[in-house]
Amino acid sequence: MRRLALLAAGLVFGAQLGGLFGMFFVRPSDGDLLRAGRELVPPGFTETRTMEEPNPFAPWDGVNLVVFAHSSTWKTIRGGAGHTPEGWRVIWRDPWLGDQSRMLVRGGISAGTTLGTADSPGEFYVTTSRRHPTRTVFVPAAMGAVLGVLVGWVVGALFESEFSAPRGTTPR
Repeated sequence: MRRLALLAAGLVFGAQLGGLFGMFFVRPSDGDLLRAGRELVPPGFTETRTMEEPNPFAPWDGVNLVVFAHSSTWKTIRGGAGHTPEGWRVIWRDPWLGDQSRMLVRGGISAGTTLGTADSPGEFYVTTSRRHPTRTVFVPAAMGAVLGVLVGWVVGALFESEFSAPRGTTPR
């Protein structure tokens, strides 16, 4: 019974430590989100401002960062639509607008880019957010749980060998 309790405690404690490790050391920081947003601004565009907004789909996950940029040169505007820095993968393009509106991913960061609107064709903005926490929180939590169970098993075996002696004898 004692060994089972140690296994359960190791599972819970390991999962919590693994999840916290993933939350604070593995997942992208707010600074990473801002750098990613600035990296996705096409050449020739000038950054005008940045803005933080709460993530409506995952409020526990911090903020979405938005980078606004502007260009008044039509050639720059047309060239900016297909700008994809190295390492980024396009996972969605708007069926009607094509490269003017799309979603990109790299590591633990997801980004949406939009080029121009009917009111202001020279505007470009990037919204960056953390991707689903599967890789950055759940995987470290699962690994921590497994490690916690192993530690619980070893500690349980040590307790069992140390404190279990035949009746009538004293343990060493």
